[in-house]
Amino acid sequence: MLRKTIICVLLMLMVFSLSFSHAEESYVVYDFTEPEYNWAGENENLDYFAYDDDELAYMGKLYNVNWARRYGGVSIQGNELDLDVSSTQKRFLKMMVRVDEVGAQNAFDNFTAYYWYDEDPKDPNSAHYVDLPKDCATAISGAEEYITLIFDLGWENETVEKVTQFRLDIFTASMDKAAVQTDGAHCGEIFIRYIGFFDTMEDAENFEIVLPTEVPKTPTPEPSETEQPKQTATTKPVTTSGKQDKDDKSDMESMVGIVIGGVVVLAVVAIILIVVLPKRRKS
Repeated sequence: MLRKTIICVLLMLMVFSLSFSHAEESYVVYDFTEPEYNWAGENENLDYFAYDDDELAYMGKLYNVNWARRYGGVSIQGNELDLDVSSTQKRFLKMMVRVDEVGAQNAFDNFTAYYWYDEDPKDPNSAHYVDLPKDCATAISGAEEYITLIFDLGWENETVEKVTQFRLDIFTASMDKAAVQTDGAHCGEIFIRYIGFFDTMEDAENFEIVLPTEVPKTPTPEPSETEQPKQTATTKPVTTSGKQDKDDKSDMESMVGIVIGGVVVLAVVAIILIVVLPKRRKS
């Protein structure tokens, strides 16, 4: 009886360890407080979207292009993504965004998300889309300080699908609602600090990105009359973000591997001691 109990406990530990190693994160966050190379403007000729070191965010230039019906806005796209989504996974999108003084004058009443599954041809005609709530889009108007927006994407698939491209069109519906009512890239700037995908509304609401903090300045002693002041090196503030550090992740994976390996070895030794050796003695 004792042997069976020990074996059952060891097997349960093995199953738990394996399930722990394959646990799925409840969110994926693309952190734009540092350069994030998976995201860019959807159209390289029209959509400028690149990292702004001073702002600690990605900056998009807002523009008017009459023929493309892209008024006072920008289209950004994540490429080569690896998002496992369903009606219960990565359903809620959260973003941190602001606009400058000129951009605040745009209406932002045309807000659409497009996405492509891994098996879809990567052309506009093959895209799936979601019309995002207009009240959230118009909240960007006048938002010269950072605000957070949460959208329910309500993925159409019950089973898990892999999204490899995701696009956001953040526009104004007509020329007369744009900050500058002529063709050209003079409708201001938009800044985005992150875009995240969360399993639940609660996960999205609870997420907060950690921004870089200012490095404390060490008081410099006054030089004497005979001593020349020394030049001190400037230290760039250390960036701490909501995105898990790659080294920490690899260390965690190594620890999980060691735990699993240890459990497997213990299980094998226990089976040999409890099951195999007694049988040999009897024979």
